[in-house]
Amino acid sequence: MAASPSREEQRRRLAGIAGVGAVVSAALTPVLERYAFKKADSFVAFLGYDPRPQDSGQKRGRRRPTKRGPSELRRLLYIAAMAAVRTKTWKPLYEHYRPYRLVHVYLRDYLRCTAITQNSLTETIGSQGGL
Repeated sequence: MAASPSREEQRRRLAGIAGVGAVVSAALTPVLERYAFKKADSFVAFLGYDPRPQDSGQKRGRRRPTKRGPSELRRLLYIAAMAAVRTKTWKPLYEHYRPYRLVHVYLRDYLRCTAITQNSLTETIGSQGGL
């Protein structure tokens, strides 16, 4: 079964993000089509990379990812983000967070970039009458 032209355009655009290849874009496209994320943070929360506070009273605990959402997609996007570290665009950000063991903060920034790319794609295709 052949994919629609708008879906192929989405895959091609997602594959243009550093670290995202054919497998990740193929897994990400149906999710982004099915769920309408209004904000990049909504996309991050859907995948389970939003911080979960562990506070009690006046004690402020550690913030850890909630790990909710599709685990396979989370795994694929983690691999894509780690592959993007090799590019000159993402390496400085990763090196900034790495000494503090805050790799999940880098991942959230990477996923926000992915969501912003998808939102601009939807607006472009929508203005052409494709979606």
